[in-house]
Amino acid sequence: TLTQQDLDAGTYSFTVTASEFEGSLPDSPTDWFTEGNTVLISAAITDNDGNTTFGTESGTTLIIDETAPVIANYQISSAISTGGTIVAGYWNGTNTGLDVSTKVLAIDQSVNSGSLRILAGIGTDAASAAYHQLGDPVSVQPSNNIENGIVLASITEAQIEAQDEYEEDKIINLKAEVVDIAGNKTIINIASDKLLIDTAVPTISKVESVDGDGNINNGLFGIGDSITLKLTFSEPLSLTDGQAKIGLDVNTTPNIASTNIQSVDNITIVYTVIEGDSSGMLTFNGLTLPTGELRDNAGNDMAVFTADVGNSLENTSAVEVDGVRPDLFQVDSVYVVGTNTVKGYWNSNSTKLVVAVGNSLTNFDLSLIGGNVQI
Repeated sequence: TLTQQDLDAGTYSFTVTASEFEGSLPDSPTDWFTEGNTVLISAAITDNDGNTTFGTESGTTLIIDETAPVIANYQISSAISTGGTIVAGYWNGTNTGLDVSTKVLAIDQSVNSGSLRILAGIGTDAASAAYHQLGDPVSVQPSNNIENGIVLASITEAQIEAQDEYEEDKIINLKAEVVDIAGNKTIINIASDKLLIDTAVPTISKVESVDGDGNINNGLFGIGDSITLKLTFSEPLSLTDGQAKIGLDVNTTPNIASTNIQSVDNITIVYTVIEGDSSGMLTFNGLTLPTGELRDNAGNDMAVFTADVGNSLENTSAVEVDGVRPDLFQVDSVYVVGTNTVKGYWNSNSTKLVVAVGNSLTNFDLSLIGGNVQI
């Protein structure tokens, strides 16, 4: 019913409920409400005396489209991290983005100029994970909405790390919501591609001197002696190229070839003492990599090449290296003891020989203590 206020306003607005529009109420028209029909809207105004005027149709029409996109028409075909070191199935500390590709398996024209948004659920059980929007929705261009066409969603590092439940060693599961031009939505199946969050940089967790059974092997080692050094890493890693040089506080620099460091969490190498090596407490000074990188399975590269604090060789083991031979010495005097001795002769009356060995320098070589002299 029109009022004076409506006449003064010059317009009258009213609300049509879904039940009224769809014709589900008694006496509501239903023959025109059919999927795909275009609804034209006009109004009839009747005065208080019963005279009716039919207005012109509105320029706004409504297309009836209640059919959601078909789940089977779409599939996330790949999820690949971008930037830094790219390793399939991982999100590492070097990555800067994520590209998620959704393949069109069958064409639905109603999805042209619709949209697609990626959903992420973090957890070991993809089915029970709570999914949230990941990144911004992308438009489905008609040129991509073809059989085997790809709709690409590029997601930033910040958008990934802002996800609820984002945490080290957790799994990012993915699916997508497809929205047609009318606004009908379908959530497609969970992708087979997943990403394990691993941004931790590998470290050298311990360096030790060990025996054949892996037990700590302390002691004094001289020229030609072998010392087995064991390096333990925080996780399995590989040397991408070249060799790793082991820095010790001696002249010798043992090295390990990249072929010997492939997906291992520890490695042993034998260091043989050579002449000139000397250390009162053998110390590990760190690794040097002339060319390659020490990289974990996720693609994170080692950044600190010394052992974790308190777990270096000089902390775990007590190894002394003496590769220095005694200083040059001379036989100072030779004395023959007996009756009727004659200098320079050993005769039938001689009973023993006294040989004086050494010089003033050797008197200060403490490494001789416990050693021996042989004539």
